[in-house]
Amino acid sequence: MVVANGTFVQDGSHPGPDGRRIAFYVQQDGNFDIYVVNTDGSGLTHLTEGADPAWSPDGQYIALYSSEEIYVMKTDGSGRRRIADGGGAVWSPNSQMIAFEQSGDSIYTVNADGSGLMRIAEGRSPAWSPNSQMIAFEQSGDIYTVNVDGKDMTRLTYHPYPDYAPVWSPDGQHIAFISDRDHAHGFNPVGYSHLGLRRKPCV
Repeated sequence: MVVANGTFVQDGSHPGPDGRRIAFYVQQDGNFDIYVVNTDGSGLTHLTEGADPAWSPDGQYIALYSSEEIYVMKTDGSGRRRIADGGGAVWSPNSQMIAFEQSGDSIYTVNADGSGLMRIAEGRSPAWSPNSQMIAFEQSGDIYTVNVDGKDMTRLTYHPYPDYAPVWSPDGQHIAFISDRDHAHGFNPVGYSHLGLRRKPCV
């Protein structure tokens, strides 16, 4: 819960990469609206209709979800343009591409300008490698990686209980993920070389 200039924030907030501004969306009278506000609570600004704002790592753009479509706009709300059908936009670390889900079971990538749309894998929960060259994702309860061109798909985990929500380490050498192993949730880092699988409880 956040209060900014009297506005109650009901839904997800997303700090900008510079740490000075926060993008968030609220639901009011059945509509979703995106705002930005400075971290000290000043400068509250309505940008556009939509939900799930996601800052580009370079701080120049915000991706958003509206009517089952993904849009990109400048951080002042101008230049809004549709780039693809789908949701769950995730920016590449170099701010040049977006990975997203479509129909709940397919992962696509697209350039930030809407060109180069490509289906790269069946799965969900895409996560970019730090060098923007690979994507980790979950498929049928296991963790995989694939190159951004859709080639060299590699399965990293094999377990009867689901593994999901992969996240890369900053150095790109490990992938952490959530697992239902041992009939309980745990947070697991796994070496990208497929070695060194360890488990510790979620905290």
